[in-house]
Amino acid sequence: MSEHLWQLDTNEKQEWPAIEQLITQEELAFRWKISEATLERDRSLKKGVRYMKIGGLIRYRLEDIINYENACMREPEKNA
Repeated sequence: MSEHLWQLDTNEKQEWPAIEQLITQEELAFRWKISEATLERDRSLKKGVRYMKIGGLIRYRLEDIINYENACMREPEKNA
């Protein structure tokens, strides 16, 4: 009999894999203080943060959002 994650032996301690946090378009728009339409436009133009399409649902991985935000960081220019 094959063992599935939902059929755990209660005598055996198992570590669950880390679950990625998925963010909705609405949550990301709120986080960045932009409209959902801006995220939709960016997706149609193939720019912006990476996303997943699961069925008809759009989801963003928190890891991808943080990486994108870090890549957008700019240091102010120092006046000489």
